[in-house]
Amino acid sequence: MFDISDRHPDIQHMIKLFHYEHLPENLQQHSKPFCELAWAMVENTPDGLNLIDALRKLWESKNSYVMANLNG
Repeated sequence: MFDISDRHPDIQHMIKLFHYEHLPENLQQHSKPFCELAWAMVENTPDGLNLIDALRKLWESKNSYVMANLNG
């Protein structure tokens, strides 16, 4: 991970939603790839509404995927 303190506050907020260390170990494996992709998106995309929207949609997808694996 890298310093994003100079990025838009909404991007700083959104990236925090991808943290997965608080999840049980069996769910961390499902959430981690989404976190890695979110960081790559932030690293390679300039600030803007499209990035914020993309992060929001990725977060929603991550939540659905993790929930689908709750009993797995």
